[in-house]
Amino acid sequence: MRTIRTPILALTGLFFALAGAANAQNTGTMAPKNAARAPRQYIPVTRLSFTKNDVLHNVSMSPITAMLPECTSNGAIFIDEVNPKNLTSHTVLMVHGDVTHTYSPASIPDLHDIFYFDFFPSRNGVALLVRGTKHATGHPEPGLSPAGVAWRHYHYFIAEFDRDGTFKKLIRIPVNYPIRRMAILGSGGFVVAGYDRINSAGHLLVLDSTGDVETEIPLPAFQTPVEKGAPFGSAQSFRDIAKTMGSIVFTSYGDDILAWQTGTNGSIVDIGDGGGYRIVPLQPPPGMTFMNMVPAPKQWIALYRKNGVANVPFNQTDFAYYDISPIDGSVTGKLIQSGKTRTQYISCAEDDSYLAIGRSKHGHLILRKAEK
Repeated sequence: MRTIRTPILALTGLFFALAGAANAQNTGTMAPKNAARAPRQYIPVTRLSFTKNDVLHNVSMSPITAMLPECTSNGAIFIDEVNPKNLTSHTVLMVHGDVTHTYSPASIPDLHDIFYFDFFPSRNGVALLVRGTKHATGHPEPGLSPAGVAWRHYHYFIAEFDRDGTFKKLIRIPVNYPIRRMAILGSGGFVVAGYDRINSAGHLLVLDSTGDVETEIPLPAFQTPVEKGAPFGSAQSFRDIAKTMGSIVFTSYGDDILAWQTGTNGSIVDIGDGGGYRIVPLQPPPGMTFMNMVPAPKQWIALYRKNGVANVPFNQTDFAYYDISPIDGSVTGKLIQSGKTRTQYISCAEDDSYLAIGRSKHGHLILRKAEK
């Protein structure tokens, strides 16, 4: 199964394997192999064993997925699927027990020439981040979009859907620069991330439930202008911006939102449900780089990759999951997978269990679960 990471559908080849239901057990501690070179420090280890039997024959799954899966605290999982015949066509799939729903940009009324960028779920529904126009489309002409509409009539919107997939409302984001990431706060407001090319500045904004900007959060990844080394408006500057925006990710943590940058060992911004925030510097394991956070209601789980390793199959030699402290970003435990099933990307975590997902050879969704 291929994975696409947006914005603007940049291929990543990261995050997904097969999945299902099973068991795990805690075992003792783990010490460094070479005590002479490292302090005598012990890291608690949790051993996970994923089973491979829970194939959902009533749920078909695209061979291509975008972004990372998301989960809500009530146990629902959300997957951003891409149509293999049209890579700009997205559908968000929700699976919660025997219940499934889908959410599609195509079902947004009175919005035309829609470009999709991101999604985020809450306990009550799903929001999609899109760009489009409310003007009727026409014929392409000089100065107009391919859909025949003046570019000034295109805006960024958050489209909200009820849990059953029914469209709820469309909220315009009141900025004139590209927005590429979006998350829903517990208060009903939003967090969005975008990049202002004119001022070479990234922005992490907190919006209220109507879309008005309440505050801006200083995201550490944006403190150095992306275009510092490339001429303004050059092809390289566009690539630099796309790379930076593509590395910014939002992950749920209970009612909070974690904002972070993959492939760095910087900081995680923990944004509360009311928009307050704190910045937590990461303390990575020696020789490793932070790659991903796992959505979880009560803990922080980070995926790290060994430095200098790239474009290799997911394995437990070059990659490792760690529990990290929400207080200071330090490592507090390690997750090791055992059993007959090959190493899994962990999609979500609950209080006492971990979920991995995948696709069967017949195109059905597979869920695998490991329990403490």
